[in-house]
Amino acid sequence: MASTRDSKPTICIAIPTYNRESVLVETIRQVLVQDPPADEVLVIDQTVEHEQQTKAFLFNEDKCARIRWIKQSPPNLPAARNRALEETQSEILIFIDDDVELPTDFVEKHRINYINPMVVAVAGRVIQQGLAVPNRKTWPRIMDHRF
Repeated sequence: MASTRDSKPTICIAIPTYNRESVLVETIRQVLVQDPPADEVLVIDQTVEHEQQTKAFLFNEDKCARIRWIKQSPPNLPAARNRALEETQSEILIFIDDDVELPTDFVEKHRINYINPMVVAVAGRVIQQGLAVPNRKTWPRIMDHRF
């Protein structure tokens, strides 16, 4: 039987974003109502200039320390992800897109995977809106890490 970690790991949600407005705000709102909440939320923002409402929202959430709004230039998704890796203080980093819908237990569902110390990464399948979900009853639970 595998051993377990003694404490819950800290979790950061990182949102790389570029030229998103209301959809970004809605994604952040969904992140902020997680139960239990993420320990840290990073918004790696590559947008040159936001609409006033979006800018005000990001500024206020950053000022209240509910998120860390980090400007990144020039736009480059790998660079934005690397910036999140540099900035996080958490043990686990969850990258999400800036236009997702999250269930309120999204963070907890990720956290429970790390109870087993043999788990070092978790990935989920991506289903694009408008495309059919593959008719598959079971999905592989273990990733072969040998290259």
